[in-house]
Amino acid sequence: MQLVFVDEEQEMELGAMAASQVYKEEKNSILAASAPETLLVHDVAVELLRSLQQCVKGQCGILAETTEQKERLEARIADRHWEVSVIDSDVVNAFVLPSGNIFVYTGLLEHVQTRGGLAFILGHEVAHALARHSVEKIGVLCLGSFFLDFTAGFLGASSHRYIQYMVLPYLQALVIDMPFSRTLETEADKLGMELMALTGYDPQEAVEVWKRMEDGTRGGSGKNGQVGLPEFLSTHPSHQNRINRLQAQVPAARALQQQALRLKKEKGERIPDGTQSILLPSRVRQKVISPKDALLQGRRREASAQTAMRASNLVGAALERESRA
Repeated sequence: MQLVFVDEEQEMELGAMAASQVYKEEKNSILAASAPETLLVHDVAVELLRSLQQCVKGQCGILAETTEQKERLEARIADRHWEVSVIDSDVVNAFVLPSGNIFVYTGLLEHVQTRGGLAFILGHEVAHALARHSVEKIGVLCLGSFFLDFTAGFLGASSHRYIQYMVLPYLQALVIDMPFSRTLETEADKLGMELMALTGYDPQEAVEVWKRMEDGTRGGSGKNGQVGLPEFLSTHPSHQNRINRLQAQVPAARALQQQALRLKKEKGERIPDGTQSILLPSRVRQKVISPKDALLQGRRREASAQTAMRASNLVGAALERESRA
């Protein structure tokens, strides 16, 4: 059962607002629609969404089980303005806003390396959007605010100001916010793997892409700076736990893949090659850059990361205001 206080129309409007903000801040970094990277991401996104639509019309239970849920999901897919934008930045990130705007950073393409890996990442982010995880998160945050107010009142704000303003927010984050976020991430991982399998991609690529992500971030700070944190103190599952969970889900997802491949062969449709490299020539950097250029790249990377965070915060803050109105 989802804890949701915002309707879908409001959610999509707020997603469109966040997308406008990203377009404004990244206007000089967004690649052309004809760029190889954009065409690649667009093709894979279309494959995934088309497979999901066919799934909803059929008998599979991905994201929806009852007839009513399937009808809502089918409308949700059709109503969104799906649009792909690729941002030229070393940031390793991708996100799909509630409005259907898909943003992928070229830094992510360099890490996922294969078409199947990209299919999993996009499937994961599309699952977040279609499962309405953003508004579900806001529902829990609203409960968290109630928990914070109640506890502060119980302790006494005047005599325990330090506890109220310094300790309780961290307690709220540990008890409510973080475990719930990990639950959403784990759910999106499972749905993302199932979606890529329904499209015909080998679900093992989902495991391999996270192994590559782990290798690429070991010893440094990965997405959201979570590398090196114990899982309990991170909103995302640790890399190794994520890999283990995904590996355990491969057999069931592979059955979906085999079913999808049989249907594609019967219809004479193209069989996707998940191991196909997506390391495009335009993304291969072999030259040695100067310290000045390295500094500029670092600043652009930081700016892009802040833009993605602001887009997420914009949706979250607006949704929370709507839920309290």
